[in-house]
This record gives sequence, C-alpha cells and structure tokens, in this order.
Amino acid sequence: MADDILLRIEDLSMNFGGLKAVDNLSFSIPQGRIVGLIGPNGAGKTTVFNCVTQFYKNYEGDILYKMEDGTERNLRETDVTDIVDIGIARTFQNIELVPDLSILDNVLIGAQKQVRTNIWSHILRLPSLHREEKDLREKALSVLDFLGLKTIKDFYVHGQPYGIKKKIEVARALMADPRLIVLDEPAAGLTASETANLRDLVRRIRAEYGITVLLIEHDMSFVMDICDSVIGINFGKFLAHDTPENIQNNPLVQEAYLGKGE
Repeated sequence: MADDILLRIEDLSMNFGGLKAVDNLSFSIPQGRIVGLIGPNGAGKTTVFNCVTQFYKNYEGDILYKMEDGTERNLRETDVTDIVDIGIARTFQNIELVPDLSILDNVLIGAQKQVRTNIWSHILRLPSLHREEKDLREKALSVLDFLGLKTIKDFYVHGQPYGIKKKIEVARALMADPRLIVLDEPAAGLTASETANLRDLVRRIRAEYGITVLLIEHDMSFVMDICDSVIGINFGKFLAHDTPENIQNNPLVQEAYLGKGE
C-alpha cells in the first residue's frame, strides 16, 4: 500500500439476494484527508460503510487498512467488535445513544474497549481500577470540552436537541482514539447554523486529532465545502474520485446524482 494511503477498497461487491448493492467498486482514502462518498438513494453508500466496519462480512473483494505500524491488514480478518481496536470508529444515520444515561456516561461507553483492569479489580475495587476510571473520565471531559459540551456533561441525553445528540455521537467515536472516523450522514436533520458548526468541527477533528474522515452526506454544499476529494457512485458502481469542483462538473455525477445531465 502506498505510504499515504490509509484505506484501500479493491473490487468490492455486495449482494442482497438478487440485488447487487455494490458492484466491483475500488477506491483509496489517503491519510489525513476528508473524503466524501456521494450518490443517490440506493447507490450503495451505507453498504460500503457497513463492509468497511465489518457489519457485513459476506462481501466479495478486499478492504485493506494500513495499521499504525505500517503493515497492511485485510479487514475481513477483523471481527466487527474489534474494528475499533485497530483505529476505525463510526457514527450512524440513526442516533445510537442511551437516553437515560448522562452525556458523560454515553461518551465513556466509547472507551469500553480501552478498559484493561480485570474482574477482580472491579470486585475488590483495587487502586488500578480507580486510576483507570480517573484517566478515562479525564479523557472524556477533554473530548467534551473540545466539542463544547463539558458544561452539560451531567445532563441526561433524553430531551437534548438533535444537534447536541449528533455531537455526543462524535464524542463517543473520538473516545476510541480512531485513525479513521466514518460519518454516516452527519449533517442530516441539522439546522443551517448547526451544519455550519459541524463543518468547523470536522475540520478541527482532522487538524487537532490528525484523524482521516470518510463521510456520506446528501447536503451537497456541506460535502463540496468540507471535503478534500469526493467519490461518486451509482448503483454500487464507481463513477469518479476527484476534487469537489471537478466532481460538480463531472457529467456522470451530474446525471446520476445532481440531476443536471442533459
């Protein structure tokens, strides 16, 4: 894998019965970039995400990920529950939070795979457990401060505005120390001001955490403004991977997604 490539998808195909959701799709994601994946409804975007994060295993092709030590790993070899351990985190179209827990506790859920103390430490309440709990709490507070949520950390998630819930999901993903974060329609349902705030937030995540971002989004102004490059697909097939400006002017993308084909 080239030095600057973090994720490489080769000849990815995924069938649901007689429906081919992804059709021989290939593209690469460079490290440290914000990359958008666009296409009309039913184009296969979320299916691609579910294959990358190993929610789906019965796909054809290869999804190759560069580990922190520089080695290449075929993600098929990784269980869905272990994806976060190798540095891949995601958010979902539908918010997946625990409404009856506080914002802080919801964020701490994102660190559960980092817990190293054993069952005896918990039963006996050993000092190592207290140190670990203190470290994870401080980390969660730092993430919440970064997202502007620290002052409401003890509020329940239930009843929070939709935009706040979206931020909590992002905070939970950041707790996993990802190298790649996969955002599934992060701006969906947000107001104009919340979308502008999210745009700045994603840029800061890349700049301050050094995280590579792959996102699906139907808000084209958001995608074109924030992404370094954009991948267009339709009926699961690759159309183009180019700069936002060139994608906007690409006839295949215009016809398939933007509805500007002649």
